[in-house]
Amino acid sequence: MISEFHQVIDVFESVCGAEGIDGYALIGGLAVSVWATPRATEDIDILVLVAHDKGLESLTEALRAKGIEFQVHCGSVDDPVPLLVTAEIAGIPIDCIIATRKWEAEAVQRAVGIEFMGKTVRVLAPEYLVAMKLKAGGPQDLLDAARIVVQSKYDRELLDALAKRLKVTRRLEKLRQA
Repeated sequence: MISEFHQVIDVFESVCGAEGIDGYALIGGLAVSVWATPRATEDIDILVLVAHDKGLESLTEALRAKGIEFQVHCGSVDDPVPLLVTAEIAGIPIDCIIATRKWEAEAVQRAVGIEFMGKTVRVLAPEYLVAMKLKAGGPQDLLDAARIVVQSKYDRELLDALAKRLKVTRRLEKLRQA
């Protein structure tokens, strides 16, 4: 699993050099495992920041050039994940969520380089990861957010501001009361 994880990260490190791709950050179960007790996950979730429409094209061209098959999924503007690229790298399912909102772009830009599984990888800062999980609002998302809040050090003021901005303050308050 570790060598496969390294292959995935190597792909995204190299893809980020392509025109219009401004960065990536690990999100999902593996990112939660950086900030809290590790949990099982079957895929790798990555938030990708593209500069403009050409950035998505650059991402798909870079994946194609590496021989990686992928699918692009387009939802509506109101969809929680309006633009998703799915692929499989080294046998691991990958979900590339394209940052389409200002706060998501900010989250990628503020991602932290962390040593994880023997590799330096960009991971969403805990405040942004909790905010993203609260916004998604699914049962596993809320459990993940609670684990990070209880087990990691984070900037409380930043998380409060993000929760207010994303209109998830009630969820955050409820999580803190539990």
